[in-house]
Amino acid sequence: MKAKKRSHESRDEKPIPSEEALYALYGDKDKASRVLQFLKLKDLTVPNE
Repeated sequence: MKAKKRSHESRDEKPIPSEEALYALYGDKDKASRVLQFLKLKDLTVPNE
């Protein structure tokens, strides 16, 4: 039996990744900072369900 993914419920519990983590993921400092800004903005604009 597969467990159902409850992505919309667990979304609020995930912390925003650090810029270092994003840099390690993308290997690009500029992209990492842009993604970080987007995540912060998105975190502020997503209403709690």
